[in-house]
Parts: sequence; structure tokens; C-alpha cells
Amino acid sequence: MPPPFATLRTVEIPVSDLQRAIRWYGEALGYACGWSDPQHALLAREGDAAATQLLLVQTDDPTRLSFRATHSGILHGVLDFETDDLDAAHAHLARLIPGLAPIPEPAHAWAPRGFGFLDSEGNRLALFSFRRP
Repeated sequence: MPPPFATLRTVEIPVSDLQRAIRWYGEALGYACGWSDPQHALLAREGDAAATQLLLVQTDDPTRLSFRATHSGILHGVLDFETDDLDAAHAHLARLIPGLAPIPEPAHAWAPRGFGFLDSEGNRLALFSFRRP
């Protein structure tokens, strides 16, 4: 029997400019602010009550979400978002993120197509899809 607390509902994300981050997550990923105060904003996907919520937390701490894999040296994000249309999502984000790199080919046959990018606050995120064009 799984433990009673196993459902991931909210991910906390460090931000330096709360209002900028609220706008960015809305434009880039379709998250809407359901509640905020001067230091926090709780975001959810519009029309998707089951989706994990994002809690933006304003901080002066420069630490951001990312890590480098020891074996490959690849910079990874902590949050990976899935989409059914990776090419359209990439084109959308390319309008918001200057210099967004092209979608690379997967390194392994089992891996989905995907790409990493930075949010407005320097957190490393990724988008992926198992659908092949």
C-alpha cells in the first residue's frame, strides 16, 4: 500500500521578480495565477484541475533550479513539462526566449524528443513529447 502523502500537488520555484514570473508562466506555459501576496503566487494550468500547481516564491537567493549530470555534463532542469505538439510549443517559446536552441535529436532510442530552456528567472525547465513528427 502506498503512503498516504504520495501525490505531488505543488512545486515551489524561486523567483527574483514575482510579477515578471507570473506573466512569463502565463504567456509561456499557460499557467494562471489563482492567488498571490507580495512574496508568493500560486499558479495552475487553466482548465486542468489535476495538474501540479506552481508556487512562485520571491527570493534574493540567487540559487535556481538546475543540476549538471556527472556522466554527460548535460545541464538538467528539475521540472519537465509534457506536450502533444513539441514543434508548436518550441515555436511558441522561441518567440518569448531569444536564442532558443533548436530541438535536438534524442540521445537514446527510448528517450522522448525534448529541449531545455530557462524561465524568466533563470530556472532550468524542459519540454518533451513522446510523439514523433
